[in-house]
Amino acid sequence: MNNLYRQSLRIYGDNVLECEKTLNILINSISLYHPNAVVSIDQNSNLFCPQYIICTNNLIYKIQLFPGYKRWSSNILDKLTSLGASLNEGADSIVTSIENLEENIIFGCEYCGALPAGNNAWQRSGRALLFAEANIPFLYYSELGGMELDSNRNLKAGRLPNPLVPFSYITVNYNYTNSLIVPIYKPSPTISRNNFFLYNNCFSTNEDLHLIYNLLVKDIDNTKSYRNTLLNKALNLTKILLDNRKNHDTISSNKLLDLLKKIQNNASHELLENLNENWEKNINIDLTSNVKYIYNYCLKNGLSMGSNSMPFCMISTNNKVDFLSKLTDLNPSFHSKIENINNSQKTLAVLWIAGFKPRGDDSRPDRGLIPLFKMLYGNEYTILTIVFGPMKLSAIKDLKTSPTSLSKNNGLWRAIFAQSDYVLIDNYAAEISPLQTGVSIILDKTNFYYDFSKGISYKPCTNIPNFGEHDVDSTIHSIFRTNFSNSAFPIFECLCNPPGGDWSGIKLYDYQNKLFYRWSSLPRVSGRDKRPDHLIQFNNVFLVIESKFDAKTIESNIGLRLKNYVAKLLKTEPNSVSNSLTSSWTLITNSKIDITNICLLSVAAYNLDSLYNINNIIQKSNTDIIFAFTFNNHSTSLYIKCKNSNIENWLKNILSQNPNLSTIQLNIQFK
Repeated sequence: MNNLYRQSLRIYGDNVLECEKTLNILINSISLYHPNAVVSIDQNSNLFCPQYIICTNNLIYKIQLFPGYKRWSSNILDKLTSLGASLNEGADSIVTSIENLEENIIFGCEYCGALPAGNNAWQRSGRALLFAEANIPFLYYSELGGMELDSNRNLKAGRLPNPLVPFSYITVNYNYTNSLIVPIYKPSPTISRNNFFLYNNCFSTNEDLHLIYNLLVKDIDNTKSYRNTLLNKALNLTKILLDNRKNHDTISSNKLLDLLKKIQNNASHELLENLNENWEKNINIDLTSNVKYIYNYCLKNGLSMGSNSMPFCMISTNNKVDFLSKLTDLNPSFHSKIENINNSQKTLAVLWIAGFKPRGDDSRPDRGLIPLFKMLYGNEYTILTIVFGPMKLSAIKDLKTSPTSLSKNNGLWRAIFAQSDYVLIDNYAAEISPLQTGVSIILDKTNFYYDFSKGISYKPCTNIPNFGEHDVDSTIHSIFRTNFSNSAFPIFECLCNPPGGDWSGIKLYDYQNKLFYRWSSLPRVSGRDKRPDHLIQFNNVFLVIESKFDAKTIESNIGLRLKNYVAKLLKTEPNSVSNSLTSSWTLITNSKIDITNICLLSVAAYNLDSLYNINNIIQKSNTDIIFAFTFNNHSTSLYIKCKNSNIENWLKNILSQNPNLSTIQLNIQFK
C-alpha cells in the first residue's frame, strides 16, 4: 500500500448535491480506466466536509467535498480571480488537486437542468467565460428537449435555446487562447421520442468521462481529442437548431461555418456586414425618450449579429459616425466619451441590457448577456452597453458617485463593467409614479475599471466552515440518501434542495411496480402551500422537511403547508418514468399514481439554539417532527422531538434499520 500513488483532490460546490454529482462523475471516469476501483467513505471525516477514497490497483484518490462557497477559511473563487477571471460567479462545482501544499484547479462543472429558453439560456455564460479567462477547463452539462408545462401541469411545448448559445461554447475556445470550454448535452427527462432521435448524435456517450480522466492524468493529446469530439457534437446541435427553428431570425446553417472561420480570424464583422440583415429585437418595457430614439435608430440601421432577435446589434462602418453624432446630440455631455468611441479602429457593437425588474431588483439572467457576446466574438468589437431598465435610487446614487463600488458588490454590474468598453445608462427610477428619469450618463473604463486580482494571496482552506444551512441540509442528505440495501426498510430520497440547489423535479418510487416517476418544473410556492426542502420516502410514508439554520426563521404552521404541497402535487400526473435511476427517463401522459395509503409527516429542521425551545418550535411550526442539529469542529449531533409516541416509535425503528448511519459519525438523541 505504501508504494501506491496517492492523489488528493477537492470538490468545491454550490451545495452537497453539486459536489456529489461531480464526485460520481469522477468515480465513473476513473472506473472506465480502472474497472476494479473500490469506493468508500472515510468514516473519520466530518458530515459537513466528507471525504471519499477511491482505490485502484496502483492508485489511491482521496476526494474531499466542500459544500457551499464563501464559507471556508479561504475562497476558491479568489484563486480563479488571481488567474485572470474578471467575474466572481462560482461554477456548480470546482475540482482541485493538492500537491506540496499548493492547490491547483483542474476543471469546473456546471449542471443546467432548467429550460434553456429566452434569456435563461445565457444565464450561466458568465461562468464559462471566467474559466476561459483563467485558462481553466470548464464542462457545461445541459439537458436538451425539455418540455414546458402549463398552469395545470400539462405538457405544453418543447423549449430550446437560441442556436447562438450552443455555438458560443464552440467559439469561446478560439477567442480565448488555451481555453478548454466544452458543452455536454444529455436528454431531458421530459424529452419526446421524436426529439430524442433528432438530437441523438449530439448527446455525449462517455466522451466527458474520458476527457475528465485525461485531465486528471494530464494527458494533453487525449484531452484535446475528446474536447474536439464534444465540440463537433455542439456544432452539429447548432446546425440542427438552425434548420429546425420556426422563427427565421438566425443565420442559416450553411453560413455557420463561414461565420466560425471569420470569428477565428477576428473578422466576423466582414461577413455580418455583407449579409446585411436587419436587427429586429423587441423591447417591451418603458424607455426614456433618449433610449427610445437610439432603439429606433438601431431598428432601422443596426445589423443582426447571427440572430436578429438577440439583444445586441452591429453598427456598420458607414453608419458609425452618424450613430455617434446622434448620441452626442441627445446629450452634449457625452461628447468626450463618444469621441473616444469614434477613434476606435474596431467595429462598434451595441448591447441592450434591461438589467432590472420593475421594482429595480437585478434580473439575474442579464448578467450573462455580455459574457455570451464575448464568448461569441471575443475582443473583435468595441462594446457599447446600453442599460435601460428601472433602477433603485440607492443604485443610481452609487452609480453617480462610485461606479466601482457597484461592481464590487453586485454581480450584474461587475459583468457589465468588466466586459464593456463603454456603458450608457439612461433609464427611469424604479417604483416612482409618474415615471421619473433616474440617470443619463455614459462611462468608460477610466470610470469603472477595477483590478480584482490585486492583493489576492490564496492558500488552501481548512475543512471547518462557518456553519450554516448547508450543514443542516448536508446532514439530512447523509442520513436519508437513497439506499435500497435493506429491502425491509428501503430509503428513497425524492427531493433534496439545499441552498443553490436544483428544485426542478420531485421523484417517487413505486415499490409495487418497481418504477420511478418524476414531476418536473415545480413551483416554489403554490398558493399558500410551500415546496419542501427535502422529501424522503419509506414505502408509503414520507418525511416532508423544511430546513433552516436559524430557528427564528421557521414559519408558523409550515407543517400543514408542506404536506398540502406534496399532497396536491401527487394528485397530478407525473411527466416521466424510468425503471432505474441510472436509465433514461421516458415521457409519459395519463399516468396517475395511487396515493390512497400515503402518509405524510412534516419535519422542521434547524440548528439548535438555546434561545428557541424545541417544544415551542414544534407548536409554532405545527410539524410532526423536529430535527435540531448541533455542529462543532469534530462532531455533529441530532436531537429529535416527535408529536406523539406513535411517530416516535416509527422513527426510532426506521433509524435503527438505516444502513446509512453505519457509515457516518452522528450522535442521535430523542427528546
